[in-house]
Amino acid sequence: MKKLITTILILVAVQGIAQRKTVTVSELRTGNNHLVKAMSINFDTGDTTKYIYVSFRNSKYKTIVDMESFMLSNAEEYNRFRKDIIFANSEKSTGSSMNWSRDNYAIMVYDFTNTVYLCSKSLRASTQLYKKDLSKMIDWLNNNEF
Repeated sequence: MKKLITTILILVAVQGIAQRKTVTVSELRTGNNHLVKAMSINFDTGDTTKYIYVSFRNSKYKTIVDMESFMLSNAEEYNRFRKDIIFANSEKSTGSSMNWSRDNYAIMVYDFTNTVYLCSKSLRASTQLYKKDLSKMIDWLNNNEF
C-alpha cells in the first residue's frame, strides 16, 4: 500500500511539473547585458505567455557578480523599453543630461561623458551601455517584436 501511495504521489508531482514548458525564442548577450525573449506554455489551459527578460551585471562591483534583472511582460512595456533605448542612444550625443524611470527600470544619460546607463528601478544597480552594445541591443529589439 505504501508503494502504491508513493507511486501515485510521484506521478502527480511529475505531471504537475510537466504541464508547463518555457521555450527561448531569441537571445542576445552583449557586454554585461543579457536579453531573452521567451514563451511559457501551459499545457493544461493552452495559454502561452510571452515575455522579455533583461538582466545586467552591476558595474559597481568588479570582484563579485551582482546581477540585476527585470521582465517586460506585455507589448506596451516592450515598446516603451525599445523606444527609451533608441531615444537614449540619440540623446547621448546632444550633450544634455537626462534620466527617467519606468515601472521596472531607469535610464540615465550623462552630458559630460555621453554615456547611457541602464539601472534597476531602485537605482541600486546600474550598467553602462557602450556604443556597440547599445547598437546591438537596438537591432535585437527592432528585430524581435513582442
